Formats: sequence, structure tokens, C-alpha cells
Amino acid sequence: VVLAAEMDRDGFPGRTTFRRMLYAALAWREGGFRRILVCGGKFEGKPIASVMREYLLLAGVPAAAILEETQSQSTRENALFSAALLAGDTGSIVLLTSDYHMFRAHRAFRKVGLTVRPRPIPDMRSRSLHWMQRWPLLLELIEESAKIAYYAFSGWI
Repeated sequence: VVLAAEMDRDGFPGRTTFRRMLYAALAWREGGFRRILVCGGKFEGKPIASVMREYLLLAGVPAAAILEETQSQSTRENALFSAALLAGDTGSIVLLTSDYHMFRAHRAFRKVGLTVRPRPIPDMRSRSLHWMQRWPLLLELIEESAKIAYYAFSGWI
């Protein structure tokens, strides 16, 4: 399960979404996966999951191996809609998202009854190596912390 993040206004995946797509393609090449479920609803007319699917196809993932969840607008909805799509599936489920997002995402999936194995990508760590990225990263961490508190208060994690 690969979670989308943002999309640029021009229809291209944003930096975080692109990193997640890249790591999903690399994970597929390592082997051991039957399918990839990409999650992300509409942004200015086109589901982010569809953009992710197109990238994975270009990266060599077979079309039959890619599932799309195109309705979600939040991490909670990613979990809810993924649970419905994966109901009755056998085997383990791997959750791929950014390192700073994994805490909330993993717990949201667990809360809806999906047992997932976390596979965080080093998004925050690799971006922090560039000094110009550090201020935006701090703001993203503050935002993620607020979302964790909101999810906990709402009983979603």
C-alpha cells in the first residue's frame, strides 16, 4: 500500500508523492510483492493514485499488479478504503509512506483492522541534509504533530 501526499497544480506529483512512487518502484524490483495498491483521491480533477499508477507503469510494474484507490482525501480514508479493497486478501500487507508520516498512518491502518508491516522511506532524513529544506521540514513536522493529536482525539489512531 503506497500513500500519496501532495500534487502540484500542474498535474505532476509533488516531491513527497514522487519519493513514495520511486520507493514503491524500487520495492517492486526487489521482489516479493504480488500487487501494489496506490491510494489518493482527486486533486484538481485527476486522482493522485492514477498519476502514481502511470509512473509505476513507466517504472516497469505490470498493469495487472497495480490497484488504485481513488477516493481518499486523508490518511484515515486511505486506511478505510484500503481495508475495503483488501478485504479477504491473504498474505502480508506492507505500508509504504514517509518516515515522518508512518507513526500516524500505521496506527490508522491498525485502527480499521488492517495489519500492515511498516516500510518507511527516508523522506525527512534525506531532505534534512539540504539546509534550505530544513525550515519547510520543521513546518511539516509541526503539521504532522498536529494531525497526530487530532487523530488521537478523534479516536482514529
